[in-house]
Amino acid sequence: MLSHANLLGNVADVADVLGMTPEDRLCIPVPFFYCFGSVLGTLLCVVGGTTMLPLAQFRPAEVLRTVQARCCKLLHGVPAMFIAELEEFRKGEYDTSSLKSGIMGGSPCPLEVMRAVTSIRLPTRLYLPVCRENSAAAAIMSCRAITGCPRQPSGS
Repeated sequence: MLSHANLLGNVADVADVLGMTPEDRLCIPVPFFYCFGSVLGTLLCVVGGTTMLPLAQFRPAEVLRTVQARCCKLLHGVPAMFIAELEEFRKGEYDTSSLKSGIMGGSPCPLEVMRAVTSIRLPTRLYLPVCRENSAAAAIMSCRAITGCPRQPSGS
């Protein structure tokens, strides 16, 4: 059963793994009616002291414009969202260099999508939900560790 203590403890751990700081900004295109949006979006920002930038609905161009204009450090989404963002990224000129991390989860993600996401400096963490009844985030690991993509040098 979920409790205040287990949700707060869970998001505190996730904030630590993501390296969240009060200076960071999280772009939240995932809906709040899912645990991903409400707990790993809004509650994560409250616990981490991070600025949240929720989007009313998912539009890939709007996500990338928000990341660029607001210098977002973190970005969340399900694999389908990241695939759409990758397609939009390739069509336009977007600066995603401010991103340092984020969460991709909600469904399995093909390895080639993880590689593509890390290659254009989109988030470098992977969220793997196992059982939402127990916790918002059951496991979190580096996409770079899974894909073998080298870490980008700072400033690139």
